[in-house]
Amino acid sequence: LKIELWLFPNFKQKNIDQINYEVGINDYEVQFKVNLLKYILDLYKEVTISNSIKKAETQKREAKLGFDLGQKTKIDVLRSEANYVSLNSKKISYENEVKNSLSKFVEKTGLNSEQLGFLKNLSESELLSLIESLSKYKTIKENIITENTLLFEKLVLNKENEDLSAESLTQSEWPELKIQGSYTNSADSF
Repeated sequence: LKIELWLFPNFKQKNIDQINYEVGINDYEVQFKVNLLKYILDLYKEVTISNSIKKAETQKREAKLGFDLGQKTKIDVLRSEANYVSLNSKKISYENEVKNSLSKFVEKTGLNSEQLGFLKNLSESELLSLIESLSKYKTIKENIITENTLLFEKLVLNKENEDLSAESLTQSEWPELKIQGSYTNSADSF
């Protein structure tokens, strides 16, 4: 029993170390894809808002011209100006989201932000197709702890390892148990 208690935790620790390594690799892959996708989504929002601002600017000009010609009301002009201002404020918040998602991507992956510089030059449709292709990866999902995952196996092995460690610490306190018996081939007598 003593040999098992001394050797078994070492085998368990090797399994735990291997699982920690595999979980770390899987976690890096998931973090990479999730943060890259978040960055591309934020870039897409920024590009779409820029396109919307251009449209709102032309609508604002058209509303002013229409008002000058008597075809539009003052309310139409004010509405187009309010829409333009609203879109500009959204653009500022989207730019901050892009910066935050880029810094989070760099922090989680350890890559250089300049390596993603080419993404800023993509059009709205190119970004959308890139988002669709990245979203198809099966590994972009939360790590749910179920019986079929490495995280669950890691938790089970950690629990077993802790139980064995507790047993080995209290082993000297266990009472000794001695079982003794005898067997004879004598006939039954009354």
